[in-house]
Amino acid sequence: MANAVFTAKISSNYDDLPEERYHFPKMYLNQAKQAEGDWINP
Repeated sequence: MANAVFTAKISSNYDDLPEERYHFPKMYLNQAKQAEGDWINP
């Protein structure tokens, strides 16, 4: 499983709602899928 940190800009060219959905460019989608389910709790 991979670790990842995701950031989002307030203004996006995509219809993103970071708490619900986020557009991943194809070149990063595989890495994002590898990190799915790996949560860090504060």
